[in-house]
Amino acid sequence: MKPDTKVTEPKDAPLHGFSALKQLRDEIRLEIHLASMEAKEAWKNLEPRIHGAEHASHEALEGLLKQYREFRSGLKKPNHPA
Repeated sequence: MKPDTKVTEPKDAPLHGFSALKQLRDEIRLEIHLASMEAKEAWKNLEPRIHGAEHASHEALEGLLKQYREFRSGLKKPNHPA
């Protein structure tokens, strides 16, 4: 190929790019929905553990605090880099 020769993309390339973008958007929506369901299920299992914590040992209370903090931290940070 000559250095001054331009490479042109097929006319449907922008449509393919847009189609790929829409597909990625739909996949992200699904992942967010599933993550939300996972978070709700995890919270449903974790939240009731606070009952009786007022009378728990120091070690048990520290363990529960750690679990609550980890759960909150997981809500703020994505599980994978963007």
